[in-house]
Amino acid sequence: YGNTIFNLTKNQFEETRKGRDFVMKLSNNSNSIITISFDYKDVKEGELIARFNSNNYLEVAMNNANASSLFGYYLYSTERIYYTLAKIDFK
Repeated sequence: YGNTIFNLTKNQFEETRKGRDFVMKLSNNSNSIITISFDYKDVKEGELIARFNSNNYLEVAMNNANASSLFGYYLYSTERIYYTLAKIDFK
């Protein structure tokens, strides 16, 4: 499904968050996420979701859709690699 897993654990996220609201802006600047969901079924089909996976790493995905197109990359692409995928602002 082209999910993106960040090298950011739940503990690291929550220590920085300190209970504050946040906005995660994706690299294409047209999509943002303001909540952490528990499960894919928490959002409608085709909507973005941010969640912590079973290894407690932050994952950005789309429910039953391919999220990689939002970042401008595709599985098995050898043309480019992005290291800056999102910015998280804490309020």
